[in-house]
Amino acid sequence: MTTKGPSCKQIIVSMSSDNIKTFMTLSNDYIININWALKNVKSNVIIDFICLDYRGPIFILNEVAAPSDICIVLWNALDTNIFLFLLSIFLDFIFIFIFFFFLVTMKRHMTLKSHDMSHDVMS
Repeated sequence: MTTKGPSCKQIIVSMSSDNIKTFMTLSNDYIININWALKNVKSNVIIDFICLDYRGPIFILNEVAAPSDICIVLWNALDTNIFLFLLSIFLDFIFIFIFFFFLVTMKRHMTLKSHDMSHDVMS
């Protein structure tokens, strides 16, 4: 960061504090994977290091990144966040499905029970 603000050679990724802790424990792996992905698309950009800010990790690059390079960095950096987000959506869906199944089963059970009771009253 410069005294006036972030430079063009930095990419700031916003994360929650829990995700920052997880991310920083694996920061070396992230640097390796992101640099490998950038190399595969024939980019001249590499990540020199990652430093931490209150907003999240800051990727310090060797040169100004093109939009495609920024997408690669963000895609790999947010991979953990996306996985956790999709997992939470999946678990919510499973909960809703189980709850709906429970309601349908209970309604069917109550309908059968009321039908049996009305049948007993008629006889």
